[in-house]
Amino acid sequence: MPEPQLRRRPVGSGSRGSAPPRPKAANPNQAVALAVLSELGAMMELFFKGLRLEEMKGWGEFFARFKAPRAWNTKVLDERLTTNLLHYRGNYSVVAAGLLVVGIISNPYVLLALLCCALLLTFLFPIGEPRRAVRVGDRTLERQERLAAAVIGASCILGLTGAWYILLFYGGAGVLLCLLHGVFRPRSIGSKTSRAAAEAQAGFTIENAQNFVENVFGITGSRSQ
Repeated sequence: MPEPQLRRRPVGSGSRGSAPPRPKAANPNQAVALAVLSELGAMMELFFKGLRLEEMKGWGEFFARFKAPRAWNTKVLDERLTTNLLHYRGNYSVVAAGLLVVGIISNPYVLLALLCCALLLTFLFPIGEPRRAVRVGDRTLERQERLAAAVIGASCILGLTGAWYILLFYGGAGVLLCLLHGVFRPRSIGSKTSRAAAEAQAGFTIENAQNFVENVFGITGSRSQ
């Protein structure tokens, strides 16, 4: 009598041989959030690079002494202002940015207005695809129209919320403090000797600004030869 043959259970049937779970599809909202955070991180890195914090002088030197100019004429004021603004530009950037941060923190609606402006710019200039067409209803907005919409929309948001006045007040206060320091801070030996090098390395160059605009808004401008 032949022995009965045992049937093998196919792999994948039953509870023990169940197939591994399929990987979950990537969440599109999570991908967009990561892209936004990456773009904001790049913009913050560019912002802090523009502050040139690595060239800051010591605050003890910054507040060392103050003295009125020996003569209130254009030549003396130009020499002192130019030298100090180049020598202490890192400190001046921190002072101006710090006053703006104080103004934003003390007025939360300013932060809300800036967030709305950022959302508007993100809609008009999609993250990672600044040249992609943007449709509003049945109309496709060109780059010039998007620029106009961004300027008008941001101006309306900042104007209606009163954020313009706060930003102008604290920004103007920062500029005024930096100018007063530049006028009444006597030039040091170090600032005089480093003036030529500082002029060659000062601030954002035109090329830096053009690269920033092209990367963020996808606008290619004509460069001077």
